[in-house]
Amino acid sequence: MLAQIRSAGVQVELFSSEADLDAVHDNLKHLGRLLGKPEQAEQRFVDYRRQLAALQVKISAARAAEDAPGVILLVGHAGARPMIAGRGTAGDWLIEQAGGRNLATNDGYKNFSTETLAALNPQVVVFADRALSGDAALEALIKENPALASSRAVRMKRLIALDPTLLVGGLGPRLPASLQALAQAFYPSARAELAR
Repeated sequence: MLAQIRSAGVQVELFSSEADLDAVHDNLKHLGRLLGKPEQAEQRFVDYRRQLAALQVKISAARAAEDAPGVILLVGHAGARPMIAGRGTAGDWLIEQAGGRNLATNDGYKNFSTETLAALNPQVVVFADRALSGDAALEALIKENPALASSRAVRMKRLIALDPTLLVGGLGPRLPASLQALAQAFYPSARAELAR
């Protein structure tokens, strides 16, 4: 497909979708060169990295006061057969960077059994639904996955909706604010400090 577009004379540029700050830096440098604004692109990355570093300091302080919560991140469609974000995924990166502890030890995104979900018993569930949002997504998730209803996360009402577009295409400009929101949900006793 890309070869056809290129053969039609259209300039095609590829950017990394890795959940990695080096990839973000490379993408911004590449974009800066394309737009003839390499200094502005470098400054954007410096600002981006500064925001993330400042948040990490606050998260470290929150972690000193309480243990990192056990978290799972589920990606689904109208609640049915969600996949759990394991190691090496953007979901795993988000959980870790927001100060959580990913309970999923699998690699990549995988379907899971009811038994697995019950055994994990997460303190926090982050869910990203491609068809529903908010309360409708949460209701569908619990209806389709009854083992989740008895989890600590549901009992403590620690269920967090996440925009599924944050999980594709690499790390973007909304990331610092999204990580801050996740960290506030992971550490409710430090919410005010994390919001500053």
